[in-house]
Amino acid sequence: MDDGQPARANAPAASGGTAAANNAAPVDRRLLQGVASAGSRGGQPGQPVQPVQPVQPVQPVQTVHLRRTHPMQQLPPRAWYAFWRDWGLVSRLMVAVGFAVLAGGVMQSVLLVVEGAAENEARLKRELGENLAYMAPGIADQALVGDYAAIDQLLKKQVLRAEIRSLRWVDPSGRALSAMDDTVVRISPWWFNALVEITTKEESVDVAAGGVSYGKLYGLMIPTRAQNRLWQQFVKQLQIVAATLFLMLQFIWLIFRGNLGTLRDLAAGANRFSGGDYAVRINPEGAPEVRLAGDAFNNMATNTETLLTSLGQSELKNRLLASIVEQSSEAIWTTDLHGLVTSWNASATAMFGYTAAEAMGNARQVGKANQAAEDEHMKRLIALEKFSYDAKSTTKSGAQIDIQVAVAPLVDENSECVGKISVARDVTERNRSDEALRAAREQAESANPA
Repeated sequence: MDDGQPARANAPAASGGTAAANNAAPVDRRLLQGVASAGSRGGQPGQPVQPVQPVQPVQPVQTVHLRRTHPMQQLPPRAWYAFWRDWGLVSRLMVAVGFAVLAGGVMQSVLLVVEGAAENEARLKRELGENLAYMAPGIADQALVGDYAAIDQLLKKQVLRAEIRSLRWVDPSGRALSAMDDTVVRISPWWFNALVEITTKEESVDVAAGGVSYGKLYGLMIPTRAQNRLWQQFVKQLQIVAATLFLMLQFIWLIFRGNLGTLRDLAAGANRFSGGDYAVRINPEGAPEVRLAGDAFNNMATNTETLLTSLGQSELKNRLLASIVEQSSEAIWTTDLHGLVTSWNASATAMFGYTAAEAMGNARQVGKANQAAEDEHMKRLIALEKFSYDAKSTTKSGAQIDIQVAVAPLVDENSECVGKISVARDVTERNRSDEALRAAREQAESANPA
């Protein structure tokens, strides 16, 4: 009883350890139970319990998913038909037509020989029955007199005449006479014989005369000669297909040679044209459709060259006019129908003080008359009239100047007025001189009365 007390004393500890293990997830429950049972079996009073080594947590197992890939998916994109993209039109057409003609010819030839094999099989079966029925009365006559040698000669002679492999006659007593033809040479290959297999079976007829039976006559046809003939027919069909294919490919090459020459010239001409050689032209040859494409390219090149020449001349003319306007000593500017400035030359800057950047897009009050006169000017512009007028203008610095303005309508490609062109001349000094001269004349006239 004393020995059991320590064990009982250790049991609560083990139970407490088990409870602690329930709270501490990393420690295995089975390990704690083993420690408790070991203490209860062999533990001595006062003997310390060995500490339990902590159990390393189990790492989660990573699941690897494997996917099966199709062999075609392992190839790079478009790799399995990349060779086809590099072929020319003639090569593609010749290969496609050649494959179609060859496949159709082979299929037709195979169907013909298969049909021929079925017909030959029925023919051999029919001929075998006819030969056996023809020989049976002769064999019965010879068997009646017991002339076995004549029967043997008859069998050997008949087996060489028809497509018969073997003939065998068995009399009622079991005696047999046979003849076989082994002289036929097979020329058709094995795969062709398997394709056009001709099945033959041994047939038999009763040999009888006057109601008396003289045994049975057996016969077996040989399909080798029929298969050889079918093979020769198949070879001839393939030769015809090959000759047809050769002629067709030759015709395709001849037809497309001239047409492709024009297409190559068209591609080369287009490249030269895009490179700036606008005088390039091609000589269209071949089919009407190809010649039409060549003529269309020539017309396009001619029209484009004419247009570019015209644009170049217009650009040169515009540059000349712009240079004249810019170098003119008179102020020149243009405005739209709303009065916004659309162009402004250097002389206008010198006259009014506004730079082109300051004037463009703004409604500068330069060279304007009163409102009634402006309305009259607008009516005359819409009517495409040219006119001039005198006005006063204020410069950017605030100085007042006298100007003489000549106005012309600015028209578009439809000859409709879209603005006006104004040319101004500074007449301030001239007006001052005229005013001084007039004042001097008036003063002289008043000093010397008539």
